[in-house]
Amino acid sequence: MKKTILMSVGLSALLLSSPVLAKSSHVSLNVNPVTGNQTNVSGETTKLATIKVLHNKTLLGKGTASKKGAFKITLKVPIKNGWKYTIQATKRDLAAKKYTVTALYASTKTDQAQSNNYQDEIHDLQNTIVSLQSQLNDLKNKTQQATTTIITEPSNNTDNSSNNSDSNDSNPAPTANQKKIEDLQDQIQAMYKQITTISQNMDQVRTSINKNDPNLNSDIPSSEKLDEYNNGKSLDSLDKDLSYWNSLATDANKKLNQLSPNDNEYYVVNSELNKYNDFIKGVNEEISYYNSMTKAITDAGGQAGYLKKAKNYSDQYNSLNSQLSDLTKQRNGLEDKINSLSAQIDTLEKQQD
Repeated sequence: MKKTILMSVGLSALLLSSPVLAKSSHVSLNVNPVTGNQTNVSGETTKLATIKVLHNKTLLGKGTASKKGAFKITLKVPIKNGWKYTIQATKRDLAAKKYTVTALYASTKTDQAQSNNYQDEIHDLQNTIVSLQSQLNDLKNKTQQATTTIITEPSNNTDNSSNNSDSNDSNPAPTANQKKIEDLQDQIQAMYKQITTISQNMDQVRTSINKNDPNLNSDIPSSEKLDEYNNGKSLDSLDKDLSYWNSLATDANKKLNQLSPNDNEYYVVNSELNKYNDFIKGVNEEISYYNSMTKAITDAGGQAGYLKKAKNYSDQYNSLNSQLSDLTKQRNGLEDKINSLSAQIDTLEKQQD
Protein backbone atom coordinates (compact mmCIF):
# COMPACT_ATOMS: atom_id res chain seq x y z
CA MET A 1 0.00 0.00 0.00
CA LYS A 2 1.42 3.36 -1.04
CA LYS A 3 1.71 6.09 1.56
CA THR A 4 1.96 9.77 0.67
CA ILE A 5 2.62 12.93 2.62
CA LEU A 6 -0.62 14.66 3.63
CA MET A 7 -0.72 18.04 1.97
CA SER A 8 -2.79 21.03 3.05
CA VAL A 9 -5.94 21.80 1.13
CA GLY A 10 -4.40 25.00 -0.19
CA LEU A 11 -1.34 23.23 -1.59
CA SER A 12 -3.47 20.46 -3.11
CA ALA A 13 -5.66 23.03 -4.85
CA LEU A 14 -2.53 24.74 -6.22
CA LEU A 15 -1.26 21.45 -7.65
CA LEU A 16 -4.59 20.78 -9.34
CA SER A 17 -4.74 24.23 -10.91
CA SER A 18 -1.18 24.26 -12.25
CA PRO A 19 -1.09 23.54 -16.02
CA VAL A 20 2.26 21.76 -15.65
CA LEU A 21 1.65 19.67 -12.56
CA ALA A 22 -1.87 18.66 -13.67
CA LYS A 23 -0.19 16.44 -16.22
CA SER A 24 2.27 14.98 -13.72
CA SER A 25 2.26 11.48 -12.25
CA HIS A 26 -0.23 12.40 -9.51
CA VAL A 27 -3.88 11.36 -9.41
CA SER A 28 -6.23 14.34 -9.66
CA LEU A 29 -8.85 14.78 -6.93
CA ASN A 30 -11.69 17.24 -6.41
CA VAL A 31 -14.12 16.57 -3.53
CA ASN A 32 -17.57 18.11 -3.23
CA PRO A 33 -18.47 19.78 0.12
CA VAL A 34 -18.90 17.31 3.00
CA THR A 35 -21.66 18.08 5.54
CA GLY A 36 -23.14 16.29 8.53
CA ASN A 37 -25.63 13.44 7.93
CA GLN A 38 -24.43 12.75 4.40
CA THR A 39 -24.49 9.06 3.50
CA ASN A 40 -22.08 9.43 0.58
CA VAL A 41 -19.09 11.45 -0.62
CA SER A 42 -18.80 12.56 -4.25
CA GLY A 43 -16.43 14.41 -6.54
CA GLU A 44 -14.14 14.05 -9.55
CA THR A 45 -10.79 12.31 -9.99
CA THR A 46 -8.67 10.51 -12.58
CA LYS A 47 -10.77 8.04 -14.53
CA LEU A 48 -11.10 4.56 -12.97
CA ALA A 49 -9.15 5.65 -9.87
CA THR A 50 -9.88 3.88 -6.58
CA ILE A 51 -11.48 6.13 -3.95
CA LYS A 52 -11.42 5.48 -0.20
CA VAL A 53 -13.17 7.47 2.54
CA LEU A 54 -11.66 7.11 6.03
CA HIS A 55 -12.08 8.47 9.53
CA ASN A 56 -9.17 7.95 11.93
CA LYS A 57 -7.71 5.31 9.55
CA THR A 58 -11.03 3.45 9.59
CA LEU A 59 -12.45 2.67 6.14
CA LEU A 60 -16.00 4.02 5.78
CA GLY A 61 -16.45 3.46 2.05
CA LYS A 62 -14.60 2.44 -1.10
CA GLY A 63 -15.33 2.55 -4.83
CA THR A 64 -14.03 3.17 -8.33
CA ALA A 65 -14.46 6.34 -10.39
CA SER A 66 -16.23 6.20 -13.74
CA LYS A 67 -14.48 6.48 -17.09
CA LYS A 68 -15.20 10.22 -16.91
CA GLY A 69 -13.66 10.44 -13.43
CA ALA A 70 -16.88 10.99 -11.45
CA PHE A 71 -17.31 9.12 -8.17
CA LYS A 72 -19.95 8.74 -5.45
CA ILE A 73 -18.94 6.58 -2.48
CA THR A 74 -21.67 5.15 -0.24
CA LEU A 75 -20.65 5.21 3.45
CA LYS A 76 -21.20 2.58 6.14
CA VAL A 77 -22.29 5.29 8.60
CA PRO A 78 -23.48 8.88 7.96
CA ILE A 79 -21.08 11.83 8.17
CA LYS A 80 -20.85 13.36 11.67
CA ASN A 81 -20.86 17.12 12.18
CA GLY A 82 -17.39 18.53 12.88
CA TRP A 83 -15.50 15.25 12.36
CA LYS A 84 -12.45 15.03 10.11
CA TYR A 85 -12.46 12.69 7.11
CA THR A 86 -9.80 11.64 4.64
CA ILE A 87 -10.69 11.08 0.97
CA GLN A 88 -7.93 9.20 -0.85
CA ALA A 89 -7.56 8.59 -4.61
CA THR A 90 -5.15 5.94 -5.96
CA LYS A 91 -4.40 4.44 -9.36
CA ARG A 92 -1.73 2.08 -10.55
CA ASP A 93 1.48 3.79 -11.74
CA LEU A 94 0.31 7.17 -10.37
CA ALA A 95 1.11 8.81 -7.05
CA ALA A 96 -1.87 8.82 -4.71
CA LYS A 97 -3.58 11.99 -3.53
CA LYS A 98 -5.78 12.61 -0.51
CA TYR A 99 -7.68 15.42 1.17
CA THR A 100 -8.47 15.76 4.86
CA VAL A 101 -11.70 17.70 5.37
CA THR A 102 -13.84 18.67 8.36
CA ALA A 103 -17.56 18.00 7.92
CA LEU A 104 -19.62 21.18 7.86
CA TYR A 105 -22.43 21.38 10.40
CA ALA A 106 -25.92 20.51 9.22
CA SER A 107 -29.21 20.21 11.07
CA THR A 108 -29.91 16.82 12.60
CA LYS A 109 -33.04 15.01 13.78
CA THR A 110 -32.23 13.31 17.05
CA ASP A 111 -34.13 10.11 17.73
CA GLN A 112 -35.66 10.13 21.18
CA ALA A 113 -34.15 7.18 23.04
CA GLN A 114 -35.19 6.18 26.51
CA SER A 115 -32.55 7.40 28.99
CA ASN A 116 -33.12 4.44 31.29
CA ASN A 117 -31.63 2.15 28.62
CA TYR A 118 -28.16 3.72 28.76
CA GLN A 119 -26.82 1.24 31.31
CA ASP A 120 -27.60 -1.69 28.98
CA GLU A 121 -25.90 0.11 26.11
CA ILE A 122 -22.79 0.79 28.21
CA HIS A 123 -22.67 -2.89 29.18
CA ASP A 124 -22.84 -3.89 25.50
CA LEU A 125 -20.07 -1.44 24.65
CA GLN A 126 -17.83 -2.82 27.37
CA ASN A 127 -18.33 -6.35 26.06
CA THR A 128 -17.51 -5.16 22.55
CA ILE A 129 -14.27 -3.55 23.74
CA VAL A 130 -13.20 -6.73 25.53
CA SER A 131 -13.95 -8.76 22.40
CA LEU A 132 -11.97 -6.39 20.17
CA GLN A 133 -9.02 -6.37 22.53
CA SER A 134 -8.96 -10.17 22.56
CA GLN A 135 -9.06 -10.33 18.77
CA LEU A 136 -6.27 -7.77 18.44
CA ASN A 137 -4.07 -9.70 20.86
CA ASP A 138 -4.69 -12.86 18.84
CA LEU A 139 -3.93 -11.00 15.62
CA LYS A 140 -0.68 -9.64 17.07
CA ASN A 141 0.49 -13.16 17.96
CA LYS A 142 -0.23 -14.38 14.42
CA THR A 143 1.24 -11.40 12.56
CA GLN A 144 4.58 -13.05 11.81
CA GLN A 145 2.94 -16.23 10.55
CA ALA A 146 0.50 -14.28 8.39
CA THR A 147 3.34 -12.19 6.92
CA THR A 148 5.25 -15.35 5.97
CA THR A 149 2.16 -16.69 4.21
CA ILE A 150 1.85 -13.48 2.18
CA ILE A 151 5.46 -13.81 1.00
CA THR A 152 5.42 -17.52 0.11
CA GLU A 153 2.01 -17.87 -1.53
CA PRO A 154 2.85 -16.12 -4.84
CA SER A 155 5.91 -18.37 -5.44
CA ASN A 156 3.76 -21.51 -5.32
CA ASN A 157 1.61 -20.25 -8.20
CA THR A 158 4.19 -18.51 -10.39
CA ASP A 159 3.87 -20.95 -13.31
CA ASN A 160 0.09 -21.03 -13.23
CA SER A 161 -0.61 -17.31 -12.87
CA SER A 162 1.58 -15.72 -15.54
CA ASN A 163 -1.35 -15.27 -17.89
CA ASN A 164 -3.42 -13.56 -15.18
CA SER A 165 -0.84 -11.18 -13.74
CA ASP A 166 -2.75 -8.06 -14.72
CA SER A 167 -5.94 -9.37 -13.10
CA ASN A 168 -4.12 -10.35 -9.89
CA ASP A 169 -2.46 -6.92 -9.65
CA SER A 170 -5.75 -5.07 -9.91
CA ASN A 171 -7.81 -7.49 -7.77
CA PRO A 172 -5.45 -9.27 -5.35
CA ALA A 173 -6.93 -11.99 -3.20
CA PRO A 174 -7.52 -10.73 0.36
CA THR A 175 -5.04 -12.00 2.93
CA ALA A 176 -5.92 -13.30 6.36
CA ASN A 177 -4.81 -9.99 7.89
CA GLN A 178 -6.91 -7.97 5.45
CA LYS A 179 -10.01 -9.96 6.31
CA LYS A 180 -9.26 -9.49 9.99
CA ILE A 181 -8.79 -5.75 9.53
CA GLU A 182 -12.07 -5.42 7.64
CA ASP A 183 -13.86 -7.29 10.42
CA LEU A 184 -12.37 -4.96 13.04
CA GLN A 185 -13.37 -1.93 10.96
CA ASP A 186 -16.97 -3.16 10.83
CA GLN A 187 -16.98 -3.57 14.60
CA ILE A 188 -15.57 -0.08 15.04
CA GLN A 189 -18.44 1.28 12.95
CA ALA A 190 -20.85 -0.48 15.30
CA MET A 191 -19.12 1.27 18.18
CA TYR A 192 -19.61 4.61 16.43
CA LYS A 193 -23.36 3.94 16.26
CA GLN A 194 -23.40 3.08 19.96
CA ILE A 195 -21.53 6.31 20.73
CA THR A 196 -24.24 8.18 18.82
CA THR A 197 -26.91 6.55 21.00
CA ILE A 198 -24.99 7.46 24.16
CA SER A 199 -24.71 11.07 22.96
CA GLN A 200 -28.47 11.17 22.44
CA ASN A 201 -29.00 9.86 25.97
CA MET A 202 -26.60 12.50 27.28
CA ASP A 203 -28.71 15.23 25.64
CA GLN A 204 -31.82 13.84 27.31
CA VAL A 205 -30.10 13.69 30.70
CA ARG A 206 -28.94 17.31 30.32
CA THR A 207 -32.51 18.37 29.58
CA SER A 208 -33.71 16.56 32.71
CA ILE A 209 -30.97 18.19 34.77
CA ASN A 210 -32.06 21.65 33.68
CA LYS A 211 -35.67 20.83 34.55
CA ASN A 212 -34.62 19.71 38.04
CA ASP A 213 -32.21 22.60 38.73
CA PRO A 214 -33.81 24.85 41.38
CA ASN A 215 -31.68 27.77 40.17
CA LEU A 216 -33.19 27.52 36.67
CA ASN A 217 -36.74 26.50 37.60
CA SER A 218 -38.66 28.51 40.18
CA ASP A 219 -41.08 25.62 40.74
CA ILE A 220 -38.36 23.26 42.02
CA PRO A 221 -38.13 23.33 45.86
CA SER A 222 -34.80 23.59 47.69
CA SER A 223 -33.55 24.02 51.23
CA GLU A 224 -31.78 27.23 50.17
CA LYS A 225 -35.08 28.75 49.06
CA LEU A 226 -36.69 27.82 52.36
CA ASP A 227 -33.83 29.41 54.33
CA GLU A 228 -34.19 32.59 52.29
CA TYR A 229 -37.93 32.56 52.94
CA ASN A 230 -37.53 32.13 56.71
CA ASN A 231 -34.67 34.61 57.11
CA GLY A 232 -35.97 37.23 54.71
CA LYS A 233 -38.46 39.98 55.27
CA SER A 234 -41.99 39.13 56.34
CA LEU A 235 -44.97 40.01 54.19
CA ASP A 236 -45.90 42.85 56.57
CA SER A 237 -42.41 44.32 56.25
CA LEU A 238 -42.54 44.08 52.46
CA ASP A 239 -45.93 45.79 52.42
CA LYS A 240 -44.50 48.65 54.49
CA ASP A 241 -41.58 49.00 52.08
CA LEU A 242 -43.97 49.11 49.15
CA SER A 243 -46.10 51.77 50.84
CA TYR A 244 -43.01 53.87 51.59
CA TRP A 245 -41.68 53.86 48.01
CA ASN A 246 -45.16 54.43 46.57
CA SER A 247 -45.50 57.53 48.76
CA LEU A 248 -42.16 58.93 47.57
CA ALA A 249 -43.02 58.20 43.97
CA THR A 250 -46.40 59.94 44.31
CA ASP A 251 -44.78 63.09 45.78
CA ALA A 252 -42.09 63.13 43.09
CA ASN A 253 -44.69 62.75 40.35
CA LYS A 254 -46.71 65.68 41.74
CA LYS A 255 -43.61 67.83 41.92
CA LEU A 256 -42.59 66.88 38.41
CA ASN A 257 -45.99 67.96 37.05
CA GLN A 258 -45.40 71.44 38.49
CA LEU A 259 -42.04 71.83 36.75
CA SER A 260 -41.18 72.69 33.18
CA PRO A 261 -38.67 70.63 31.16
CA ASN A 262 -36.74 73.89 30.90
CA ASP A 263 -36.15 73.89 34.67
CA ASN A 264 -32.90 72.28 35.87
CA GLU A 265 -34.74 70.70 38.81
CA TYR A 266 -37.07 68.91 36.41
CA TYR A 267 -34.41 66.37 35.45
CA VAL A 268 -33.33 65.85 39.07
CA VAL A 269 -36.89 65.05 40.15
CA ASN A 270 -37.45 62.87 37.09
CA SER A 271 -34.32 60.84 37.96
CA GLU A 272 -35.57 60.38 41.53
CA LEU A 273 -38.96 59.24 40.26
CA ASN A 274 -37.34 56.60 38.05
CA LYS A 275 -35.32 55.36 41.03
CA TYR A 276 -38.43 55.09 43.20
CA ASN A 277 -40.25 53.16 40.47
CA ASP A 278 -37.32 50.69 40.29
CA PHE A 279 -37.57 50.12 44.04
CA ILE A 280 -41.33 49.58 43.74
CA LYS A 281 -40.76 47.00 41.00
CA GLY A 282 -38.20 45.18 43.16
CA VAL A 283 -40.47 45.06 46.22
CA ASN A 284 -43.37 43.77 44.12
CA GLU A 285 -41.14 40.94 42.85
CA GLU A 286 -40.17 40.06 46.43
CA ILE A 287 -43.84 40.01 47.45
CA SER A 288 -44.68 37.76 44.48
CA TYR A 289 -41.85 35.37 45.40
CA TYR A 290 -42.93 35.35 49.06
CA ASN A 291 -46.51 34.48 48.09
CA SER A 292 -45.39 31.69 45.74
CA MET A 293 -43.18 30.20 48.47
CA THR A 294 -46.03 30.39 50.97
CA LYS A 295 -48.28 28.51 48.55
CA ALA A 296 -45.59 25.88 47.82
CA ILE A 297 -45.07 25.26 51.55
CA THR A 298 -48.81 25.03 52.14
CA ASP A 299 -49.27 22.60 49.24
CA ALA A 300 -46.49 20.41 50.66
CA GLY A 301 -48.23 20.20 54.04
CA GLY A 302 -45.87 22.56 55.84
CA GLN A 303 -42.14 23.22 55.95
CA ALA A 304 -41.29 19.61 56.82
CA GLY A 305 -43.16 18.39 53.77
CA TYR A 306 -41.50 21.07 51.63
CA LEU A 307 -38.03 19.96 52.80
CA LYS A 308 -38.86 16.33 52.05
CA LYS A 309 -39.96 17.29 48.56
CA ALA A 310 -36.79 19.38 48.12
CA LYS A 311 -34.64 16.42 49.16
CA ASN A 312 -36.31 14.17 46.58
CA TYR A 313 -35.60 16.69 43.84
CA SER A 314 -32.03 17.14 45.09
CA ASP A 315 -31.41 13.37 45.04
CA GLN A 316 -32.83 13.15 41.54
CA TYR A 317 -30.71 16.11 40.41
CA ASN A 318 -27.53 14.58 41.83
CA SER A 319 -28.36 11.20 40.29
CA LEU A 320 -28.80 12.78 36.86
CA ASN A 321 -25.46 14.54 37.16
CA SER A 322 -23.85 11.25 38.12
CA GLN A 323 -25.42 9.56 35.10
CA LEU A 324 -24.17 12.33 32.83
CA SER A 325 -20.65 12.00 34.24
CA ASP A 326 -20.72 8.23 33.74
CA LEU A 327 -21.99 8.56 30.17
CA THR A 328 -19.31 11.13 29.38
CA LYS A 329 -16.56 8.86 30.68
CA GLN A 330 -17.92 5.91 28.71
CA ARG A 331 -18.12 7.91 25.49
CA ASN A 332 -14.63 9.35 25.93
CA GLY A 333 -13.28 5.89 26.72
CA LEU A 334 -14.83 4.47 23.55
CA GLU A 335 -13.40 7.27 21.43
CA ASP A 336 -9.94 6.64 22.88
CA LYS A 337 -10.30 2.92 22.26
CA ILE A 338 -11.37 3.50 18.64
CA ASN A 339 -8.34 5.73 18.08
CA SER A 340 -6.09 3.03 19.56
CA LEU A 341 -7.65 0.31 17.40
CA SER A 342 -7.31 2.48 14.31
CA ALA A 343 -3.61 3.00 15.02
CA GLN A 344 -3.11 -0.76 15.39
CA ILE A 345 -4.95 -1.37 12.12
CA ASP A 346 -2.64 1.14 10.44
CA THR A 347 0.37 -0.80 11.76
CA LEU A 348 -1.02 -4.05 10.34
CA GLU A 349 -1.57 -2.41 6.96
CA LYS A 350 2.07 -1.26 6.91
CA GLN A 351 3.21 -4.82 7.62
CA GLN A 352 1.41 -5.95 4.47
CA ASP A 353 3.07 -3.33 2.20
